[in-house]
Amino acid sequence: MERKKITVEELLQRYAAGERDFRKIHLIFDEYERDESKEARFDESGDGIMRPGIKEGCLRGTNLSGADFRGSNLRAIRMYSQGLILCHANLSKLDLNYFLFMGSNLSGQT
Repeated sequence: MERKKITVEELLQRYAAGERDFRKIHLIFDEYERDESKEARFDESGDGIMRPGIKEGCLRGTNLSGADFRGSNLRAIRMYSQGLILCHANLSKLDLNYFLFMGSNLSGQT
């Protein structure tokens, strides 16, 4: 099954513009700072430098109510999923085993 790759930023922009159909997407969450050539930046120890504000729960309060994510790959945000608002979202056919939905609103989701 071919999934269309989109970034979290693109997802949020499209959702804000009224789109709710995100079936069969492969979500990409780029948490690292980039240089001018778009290469990830590393510190002296060789660890990637995280973008400011990127930490567990950084998507807290993000409203994706009513979005249809059937057959999508959302693993990129599994560590950042606390506090998401997913009322009436369709999460069927997703592997949600490693998601941290503490404090999230999943009411009415399928």
